[in-house]
Amino acid sequence: MFVVAAVVWTVLARAVVRLRGFGSRTALRQADGTWFLATVGLQALVLTLVGLRPGRPVVTLALTLWVCGVLLYAATLAAVVRRLRSDPPPPELLAPSYWVSMGAAAISTLAGARLLTHDGLLPAPFRAPLGGTVVGLWAWATFLIPLLLATGVWRHLRHRVRWPTSPRCGASSSRWGCTPPRPRSSRPHSASAP
Repeated sequence: MFVVAAVVWTVLARAVVRLRGFGSRTALRQADGTWFLATVGLQALVLTLVGLRPGRPVVTLALTLWVCGVLLYAATLAAVVRRLRSDPPPPELLAPSYWVSMGAAAISTLAGARLLTHDGLLPAPFRAPLGGTVVGLWAWATFLIPLLLATGVWRHLRHRVRWPTSPRCGASSSRWGCTPPRPRSSRPHSASAP
């Protein structure tokens, strides 16, 4: 299962890099929360590896992928922050996809914590930095929650942007239907409806 997931992640990552034209200024103007999905996928591979009752080589591979995922998160965060500072999107385009930044930090925290459960198999010089980085990622993900909530308040209450009605609203679409509630009928419901 891990091999299939790794191949799929690699193929998708290469396709995204080609389609987006990474490295160009045009691509950086499009940086948003969806870019963090690459980190989520990579950390999911780490979780898969760690869940296999690994030996030392598998844990070392998982640690290597985890470090790559954290570095990818940092690079993505730098690109998104640069885009937000240089070309801030209007409130209508500040979509819920930015919550993926918090989710990517959270899954990176989880993957690192799972790696720490195999501390006997981890190379000794990496144990303490791994633990510190996991705590830092947890603190960052926790910090992002009120920040993203405040951004939502700013977007929806101050600028009166309606709740999204497109599939871009992600997980909320299954929970709330991604559409505004219908107004209630003014007539009372009768018990003897046909």
